[in-house]
Amino acid sequence: MLERGAVVGRAGIWIWEPETDFNFWNEVMRKIVGVDDSVEPKLALWLDVVHPEDRELAREAIESRLVGEVRYRIVTMQGEVRHVIVRSERVEPEVEGARERYMGVVIDITESHEASTLVADTLESISDGYIALATDWTVLYANRQSELILGRDREDLVGRNLWEVYPDAVGNLFFVAYRESMEQRRPTEVESYYEPYDMWMEARIYPIPQGIAVYFRDVSARHAAEAERERMLESEQEARAAAELARQEAEYQATHDSLTGLLSRTEFMRRLEEACAGDRALTLFFLDVDRFKLVNDSLGHATGDELLREVGCRLEQFREHVDLIARFGGDEFVLALFERDQGIAAMIVQRILEELRQPFMIEGRLLHATASVGVAESAPGMTAEELLLNADVTLYRAKETGRDRMTWFDETLRDELQRRVRLENGFRAAIREEALSMAFQPTYEVATGRLTDVEGLARWTDPHLGSVSPAEFIPIAEESGLIHGLGGWATRRVAREAAIWHRESDATATFWVNISTNQLVRPDIEFLLDEQLEDAGLDPGRFGIEVTESALVDDSKLADGLERVAGLGVRIAIDDFGTGFSSISRLRELPVDVLKIDRSFVAGADSSVGVETLGAIVDLAHALGATVIAEGVETAGEFAAVRSARCDRVSGFRFGHPVPPGELAGEVESGRRRLVAETPD
Repeated sequence: MLERGAVVGRAGIWIWEPETDFNFWNEVMRKIVGVDDSVEPKLALWLDVVHPEDRELAREAIESRLVGEVRYRIVTMQGEVRHVIVRSERVEPEVEGARERYMGVVIDITESHEASTLVADTLESISDGYIALATDWTVLYANRQSELILGRDREDLVGRNLWEVYPDAVGNLFFVAYRESMEQRRPTEVESYYEPYDMWMEARIYPIPQGIAVYFRDVSARHAAEAERERMLESEQEARAAAELARQEAEYQATHDSLTGLLSRTEFMRRLEEACAGDRALTLFFLDVDRFKLVNDSLGHATGDELLREVGCRLEQFREHVDLIARFGGDEFVLALFERDQGIAAMIVQRILEELRQPFMIEGRLLHATASVGVAESAPGMTAEELLLNADVTLYRAKETGRDRMTWFDETLRDELQRRVRLENGFRAAIREEALSMAFQPTYEVATGRLTDVEGLARWTDPHLGSVSPAEFIPIAEESGLIHGLGGWATRRVAREAAIWHRESDATATFWVNISTNQLVRPDIEFLLDEQLEDAGLDPGRFGIEVTESALVDDSKLADGLERVAGLGVRIAIDDFGTGFSSISRLRELPVDVLKIDRSFVAGADSSVGVETLGAIVDLAHALGATVIAEGVETAGEFAAVRSARCDRVSGFRFGHPVPPGELAGEVESGRRRLVAETPD
């Protein structure tokens, strides 16, 4: 029988007698349909509110006297589409000859349906193929990327036994790894060649309550690239044997880019300097391929190089319209027009942008690319370096305002450039004179309110410009090379304050400092950190470095740097987690202790769907074996969402602002009391 007491107040209850069409609806049932007590409940009324596309399903269930559960949509009397579960059973007559009677419940599952859809959308957006398998090897779910990798519609997979669909896989390495993860309930991974698909495949398997989840990807390109590198090495050795060919190639390389055949940077600057010295009228186009780094990291450097060659070929088509074309380095190209005519220049750039919007066929696949262009005009007495700098600054403005566009240099940008120069000079002096300061912000364990972590944040107040945001001076430090001086000062200062804290306070905590990729790829990074920690007298286990998630797309030098730092016992955190493009496999390879969820996910967790999304990110982090810190918590509602999503630790203005080291103890105690007060028993 139905558990009537369990559904009262949250489920609609109905009773129906087919012979008399007698119907009874309780108050919740009426609210679900959207009618009041004045409306007589009838079967026909219920069929009217069933969604037109699901009406046949509902009618068949009623006509067949279906006992059990069915799911479909309804459209309430107010026009709102809702997802419901209808459960029914036949009521056994208490006396012989009594009328046939059915009763049941209607449960509104719209919010859980939307949350499930959001999680499914997340799985649909990842770059890995994904399938979920039940314990009996039935395929429960397959995402869009799995269709692309396997070349098979997911409808052909879901609901079927995996080994019946792929009998050739029974007994191979994938079969063994899947069974091992299923039976032993532990994560595992495997990489092997699958002959029926002529494909090298990498798979990572994680236990889930229903069975196992499998993330996989085609790594054939990597194996092909390794083979290609071997072939290139042999070709290079043969080329060295041809002395005359090498001499001619050296002469050509002196003035041309080896990848694209365009002018080299050196030759372009030589010709540009000549033109500026002769006071020629000049218009310079500085072009950069948008999101080129993503192409390199997702498809490989070989594909990236081929894309640059194709971009160079398309720019060559404008040879008759401009005077100089060069590849300036990486994914940057420059073009010079020996006149100042904004109408002609704008027409040329628009045609270039339109040409680059057309898809590229690279290694048998279609790629789409766009470009951003900064345009600057020469002025009397202007040097080539000044003109180039103006165009370069303008290019970054084009990227900041949306990419795939052209931006002209103007006086506003000139003022920004002058401020940038003042900031760089001032910051250089601040580092030299150690005129920076450090603020510290606490992090607490959600369950207990215990202090667990303290983050050190660099602060700079210029005597002429006032307080300067880290968002402004850190990029300048990165680009000018001052980041090494800033990073060295920051790690020394945080290590020193951490040692003082642990000598004077009973509250133990890990002290963290942000570190740039430029610092992390230094070959001596572990020696520098070890020396600083030893000078401060700080246990490496009480010190940690933070790297932003967006930095994870860099080359293998980054992973190597993290491994060497972790070898000291220093802890590793990924900051702004959820906003970058790192793959699951990439995270699995890194020695990560802590994942810091970006504030955008915390601020967005103001609904059940938001909590479900935040919880899905937390579950992923826990599956990777990492502790989770929710950053930027500012309200009681956000803290409640963080607790509901099972985050381990929390920080933000709600429980503590960044303060000077002398005020840290008081800030910690105040924040701890507030957190404990807001945590339910």
